Amino acid sequence: MVRITFEEHLAGVIMRVQGRLVAQFAEEAKQSIVRRKLPAELVVDLSDVTFADSTGEEALRWLSGLGAKFVAEGSYSLHLCERLHLPLANSFCTPTKGRSKSLSDVETNPGDGFPGRQSSCREEVT
Repeated sequence: MVRITFEEHLAGVIMRVQGRLVAQFAEEAKQSIVRRKLPAELVVDLSDVTFADSTGEEALRWLSGLGAKFVAEGSYSLHLCERLHLPLANSFCTPTKGRSKSLSDVETNPGDGFPGRQSSCREEVT
């Protein structure tokens, strides 16, 4: 099973993929992009992907062909990006995991393009 969520920001869209990206779910992921207006910048976070079959890999290559950049924090997702030659995002900010925060608790990182996001940026080497 896979879970796909979208976060829209001024700088573009973050598509988070979690779980197993296999056959029917990979096709659903592609269709969810087709139904949306293609953003100026699409970042696909694969950090929580646990497996991708050949159809899932094809969907990732297709996203790359659309100009998507990828984030990979786990060993499997990083290996997947390296093996498929998926371009990594130069920098990426994620909310800090843990307790839920209200907007008044959130520190922003000016200039990261993602207002209201907690500062937890890291540079990705491409």
